[in-house]
Amino acid sequence: MTKQKDERLGWAALLHAGGGPRYTLALVIDSVGGGLLRPFLLLYGIVVLHLSAGAAGLALSAGLLAGLVVLPLAGRWIDRGARSAVVAATLLVRVAGVGVLLAGDGEAGFLAASVLLGLGSQAWPAAHAALVAALTTGRRRDAALAAGRSVRNAGLGAGALIATVAVTGGDGVLRALAALTGLGFLVSGLLVASMRLRVPDRPAVASERGGAGRGT
Repeated sequence: MTKQKDERLGWAALLHAGGGPRYTLALVIDSVGGGLLRPFLLLYGIVVLHLSAGAAGLALSAGLLAGLVVLPLAGRWIDRGARSAVVAATLLVRVAGVGVLLAGDGEAGFLAASVLLGLGSQAWPAAHAALVAALTTGRRRDAALAAGRSVRNAGLGAGALIATVAVTGGDGVLRALAALTGLGFLVSGLLVASMRLRVPDRPAVASERGGAGRGT
């Protein structure tokens, strides 16, 4: 009966199982913000900061590589029991990246912003999957992750569409889009941070069980 009930769970129920209303809202806001940022970040470097296409592309590549390098560190943090804190950190790092992007000038500022944005973007998928896995298990977990991916893909598509239409407005519109994206990341980060979700440190739990077994 339980399995049949889980299989009949609706889309909204799966999203609730994978984080609840606050996390779903954070996911939607973050997805739209990410969709806004991706298409125009290269254009921002070229049009607003007057960088060459090569310099802007190199900075973005450096950001992606930095994100890959930080993944093992994020994994260790997750293994120590952190869940919502890791997701919130990926969002707040991107807030800092957008702030540097808006305040910076020239190649150094764009590089620093690209690295921060790359760190947050690359670490987010693993952090999100770990958070959902801590809330639900089995087929319901897989379905909740799939529902979350659907929401994220829809948000990315909507953000990309908005950005594609808006980039024709010039420097002012690009700066406004960047600021809006940073605000979205901030709201999402605060929503996730308010969840305060953490699971026990697995090695510690294992050692405690071993000790209990020896004592009996």
